[in-house]
Amino acid sequence: MTTTDIRCRMDIEVLRLAWRPASAGERLVVGTSTREGDTYSFRYDGADLEKAVRLGFQGYPGMSVDHAPVWNGRSMEAFRARLPQSKRPDREHLLGLWGVAPDESDPFVLLGATGGRLVTDAFEFLPVLRPLAGTRFLTPVAGFRYYEGAVSLPGIPAGTAFRPVPEPSNAFDPRAVRLEFQGQLVGYLRKVVSDGALRARESGLELACTLARAATGSGPDDVVVEVRFL
Repeated sequence: MTTTDIRCRMDIEVLRLAWRPASAGERLVVGTSTREGDTYSFRYDGADLEKAVRLGFQGYPGMSVDHAPVWNGRSMEAFRARLPQSKRPDREHLLGLWGVAPDESDPFVLLGATGGRLVTDAFEFLPVLRPLAGTRFLTPVAGFRYYEGAVSLPGIPAGTAFRPVPEPSNAFDPRAVRLEFQGQLVGYLRKVVSDGALRARESGLELACTLARAATGSGPDDVVVEVRFL
């Protein structure tokens, strides 16, 4: 199996904007992007917003958190700039890394599937997914560099199953889901994504997590899993 064999299938309720302060590794949820038909809006909110402001968060570039708590459709125009543009020769490859069809044009799907990450800042979009059978998507594993189970990852094949384990005692996120391989902790599903996975389990669906790819570098996307709601 290769990553490009995977096609994501997600029903996205909203997108959460996460920000990672330079002084800490924790992702902080600082806003929500919603849509009604073809109309998009963005609001600064979330349990982490106050903490983020204390750590220096001033808002998304050009959208100061002090100027206005709610931004209308102009916000999506700004967020679209985070996506691979149609004229890029490697666009199909970049989208394929996240299981996105090359002709996909829905910005919600594109941002939710790719995260809209840029090397130039610390923002990322995280999808809030409805708990529906058939959901399928790729997501990076959080924190894998810190755990023993990650040592052997580059040597195991794609498709290897990880065991998802809820961790309600987690001090950073009571909705955390840890991923285990042969009894060892590999890492975690990303914040917000883990909540969607738990919602699926709580609605009676099974949760399957398998390795999509693992690299030997130290980038944030080096270990990626495929998540399915069954």
